Amino acid sequence: METRPSRPFCGALPAISCCWLLRHEGLAGANIRESEAPIEFSGEQISLVRKATCISYGQEADGVVTTARRSASAAPSDQVLGVFLKPSYTLERSHSWDTLGMRGTRSEGFTLRAKGVAGNIVATPYAKIHAQSMVPSAHLFWGAVWAGIAAAAVSRARRLSVQRRAIPTGISPRGRHI
Repeated sequence: METRPSRPFCGALPAISCCWLLRHEGLAGANIRESEAPIEFSGEQISLVRKATCISYGQEADGVVTTARRSASAAPSDQVLGVFLKPSYTLERSHSWDTLGMRGTRSEGFTLRAKGVAGNIVATPYAKIHAQSMVPSAHLFWGAVWAGIAAAAVSRARRLSVQRRAIPTGISPRGRHI
């Protein structure tokens, strides 16, 4: 029998030093709006086994926030958001990922095995959460990060240019690689 929580998940969460969203899984790949793994119900108890291809800092996290199919019979796009704190879940490393470059995070693949109660599921459907908070917030944060990176690059280039102009070489700074 499928049970729905009566109120949004908020409750008495302890201080969490790190809590990460599992984004990608198996066949769904990078489509965050589809989930393969369903929440399994047994009365008020729930369980989830999810193969995530990418969890940043998963081993260090005190909790995970993840999407899942509402139930085994639900469509892949009928998703809920689950919140699980240690020790109610385990992560088994499935693979590592070379994240050199702009990303540079400690991202690895894991199989998540989580158990909890129906209250671990956020009552608001994930489609609404995604559209009203995740998408706008993520794009604002990504934009801020890229603007900060660009500003830092311009500042560094300007500083190097000024430093090099101060060196008497007889060569114009414009003709030198900075």
